[in-house]
Amino acid sequence: GGEFTSTNCAFVTNRARASEYPGDMFPGLLEWTDSNGGAVSLIGANATLSGCDFYLNRAVTGGGAIHARSSELVIENSMFNLNTVVARTSDRFDHNPEGDGRGGALEVLGSGQCTVKASSFSGNQVTGGGSGLPSSSGLLSGGGIFCGDDIAIEKSEFLGNFIRGQGYAAPVLSRGGAIYAARAATVIGSRFVNNSVVGGDSRQGGDQDRTLAGNAY
Repeated sequence: GGEFTSTNCAFVTNRARASEYPGDMFPGLLEWTDSNGGAVSLIGANATLSGCDFYLNRAVTGGGAIHARSSELVIENSMFNLNTVVARTSDRFDHNPEGDGRGGALEVLGSGQCTVKASSFSGNQVTGGGSGLPSSSGLLSGGGIFCGDDIAIEKSEFLGNFIRGQGYAAPVLSRGGAIYAARAATVIGSRFVNNSVVGGDSRQGGDQDRTLAGNAY
């Protein structure tokens, strides 16, 4: 919790790594921890990032560059380039058997407001997912941004962000090459070019209200 402010900083080639630990469900099998926020992980914070660059950061579960949970987050005049979430493909019962992945650049979960202004998201991706278990389907969401709560985006651009599903025994469900918002989303004066979903069963959008105005596609 607390305040977090970052101004004119560069976050380059950082990693959030998953690790194995002894499982409780099946003795003798290892489980995996979640791996969120390749460069920055925020929990219960009031955070402002201005004039920052996030480049080639990587996580396994969510937020290739930034993971924020139950936080108030403002991002302005910042760039997110080539950040990645590689959802682990599983062939066993473990902590994340479905191989879910969220938010190639940015993942926002829990209660809180996310505001993005005058920022660029380019070439970010969520890849992998799926399971060797026929009953388990991976879910990949938000090649650029995954937001589980309200989000407002203004005068920003999303270029060539993508999701690439790689399930092999069960289908991978993919949604939102640029953005996936599970709740209210407002996008104004922004540009979307060559964002895509490749592989798996493609599903777009979210479940709640959308306000779109003055955007270019």
